[in-house]
Amino acid sequence: MTNNIHDRFQDEVRTYLPADQVDQFLEACRMPLKKSITINNSKISSKDFISITKKWWWTLTPTTIIKDNNTFYIDRDNTDTALGRTFLHEAGYMYIQEVAAASSAPLLEVKDGDTVLDMASSPWWKASQLANMLLSLQTPWLVVANDVNPKRLRQLTHNLNRIWVYNTAVTRYNGFSFGKNMPNFFDHILLDAPCSGEWTAYKSDFALKHRKIEEINKIAGTQFQLLVSAIKATKAGGSIIYSTCTINPYENEYIISKAKEFFKDDIEIEALQTLNTEQWLKLDDTTFDTSKCVRLRPHIQKTWWFFICKIRKVNPTQATYTQPHKLSPKNQFTLTKSKKLHSEANARIKKSFGFELDPEKHLLVATKEKVYLTSPTFNNIQEHLHCEKVGIPILKIDRLFGFRPTHYLGNILWHLATKNVFELNDEQAQIYSESKNLPLEGLAPPGDESVKDYLLTRRGTWFSRTKLVKWEWKNKFSK
Repeated sequence: MTNNIHDRFQDEVRTYLPADQVDQFLEACRMPLKKSITINNSKISSKDFISITKKWWWTLTPTTIIKDNNTFYIDRDNTDTALGRTFLHEAGYMYIQEVAAASSAPLLEVKDGDTVLDMASSPWWKASQLANMLLSLQTPWLVVANDVNPKRLRQLTHNLNRIWVYNTAVTRYNGFSFGKNMPNFFDHILLDAPCSGEWTAYKSDFALKHRKIEEINKIAGTQFQLLVSAIKATKAGGSIIYSTCTINPYENEYIISKAKEFFKDDIEIEALQTLNTEQWLKLDDTTFDTSKCVRLRPHIQKTWWFFICKIRKVNPTQATYTQPHKLSPKNQFTLTKSKKLHSEANARIKKSFGFELDPEKHLLVATKEKVYLTSPTFNNIQEHLHCEKVGIPILKIDRLFGFRPTHYLGNILWHLATKNVFELNDEQAQIYSESKNLPLEGLAPPGDESVKDYLLTRRGTWFSRTKLVKWEWKNKFSK
């Protein structure tokens, strides 16, 4: 919570907010945000999640500002266990996401056959939302999650694994490169643009105490270049969502205005009136109807300040580079695909868990150390992009012992298993999520004694993988 808002910021806000809203806005900037979560519907329905958490006196309130979404405000009577340490979070049933941040991805109307780029993907929330949307379709189409920063990529990769969205590919490119080297390629692009981070005023004074218009102008130049790249990389008929977590128009309306001036009739700004029909900034010098955009406001919606604009690409853009070109040096994630790989991996999975993969929904690719499960639609991009990671690692390759299942195999495929699956109660699940082992306690496994790998469920849905060692469930949580 911040109490020190710089005079320069206050003076600037007064230039584009209605006079009767300024004091309300500044007061809202000093208030803490209400906690909110997004339920991972690929693992559990919102109805079942709410039913489970009632016994802990969790109250989940749906948000009214997001259309057809699974994001809820959350109140808890007992907060002794941090929300991020509950087994529902650790096992990927939910993730902590601010309501405003959850509002942009659902506005991309994906359909069967679409390939989507999340151009500035870290920390990962929106990539997970998009992947879940595509997993609900007949074929699990692919999301390319991109970020240029290696540290942020590690966080992105970890969380995509935890949420188990296997129809993803992670890349590390400068976003400017996509428009030049992959023109008219993606069906949809989400650009949650890097910004000045004014919303962080909720966490500390820093953003508003040290805010300089020179820095904002520099960031705005980057945002415009990224948006131009996104538009060029989108197919004709496709859509682009541009969003930021800032209030100032220099990073929002003026960026869209410049893009409209640059592309002219090749793009259209689509109205997003389902979220917000009220135009509340005093702006005169724009090249489009700014009321078509969405602005979420801390003093009205009780969220971050958040800006969203949806752009429809009408005509294809002319490619300026036609020769094959590597966007970056080839990395160490070299992929191999073979019928032998599929056959041997399927045999191992069938022996342990009694099922085989569906080639229409599942594609296996491998490095020297791991086998990854991804969507068959990875074939559409493999010649165009070098990937940091593809899909989710479901098997480790051991030269002595062959394939060894990972935690993520069960995370994705548990519902197909016909053997070696055991049910935990909630108390056992919480103990296990704290990285502790569990004694068998009457759960002695029948069947093939040579099989040591088992899947654990909780309330009829996936929880974790485990290994039987000396009559104890060895903790393999997230391993």
